[in-house]
Amino acid sequence: MIRWENAPGPYEVVFSTREGGVSEGPWSSLNLGRMTGDEPECVDENRRRVCAEAGADPDALALNYQCHSADVLRARPAARDDRADGLWTDEPGLPVLALSADCLPIALARANGDRPALAVLHAGWRGLLAGIAESGVRALGGGRVTAIVGPGIGPCCYEVGGGVSTDFERAFGAGLTQD
Repeated sequence: MIRWENAPGPYEVVFSTREGGVSEGPWSSLNLGRMTGDEPECVDENRRRVCAEAGADPDALALNYQCHSADVLRARPAARDDRADGLWTDEPGLPVLALSADCLPIALARANGDRPALAVLHAGWRGLLAGIAESGVRALGGGRVTAIVGPGIGPCCYEVGGGVSTDFERAFGAGLTQD
């Protein structure tokens, strides 16, 4: 686990790796996603392990059905099937999970104000172009937001077509991509 030390506000933020789970075969070992073909019992145990590491209640865990969008929803305890690529909460103790494999997991925290808030985002290239990061910041309701980007796939292992590079440079500025 990779822990965000000194995360703003009352939130505990961890990023998991593939290590420390019970899944086997192509999903080994710490697979957290049910849409992969992995055994549901293994996924449940892996989620329990991540929650235990983070000091969170696995029965309250909120996660979403990710669809490469810019949608960020308010997290609800034990919600599992809402279609969005981000969840936010201002309820300390409500565990929220953004799944990622190749895509970037992003955590956003707002510590100022009466109600600190946290958002977790699944940020693939489609979602980034659609504005998932901006949607996450807006969902937190203003104030100073601190972000941390978790581990994701790098240029050594993932190629996109020239159209994607062009779209990124158009959206975020020249020189952002590499050949």
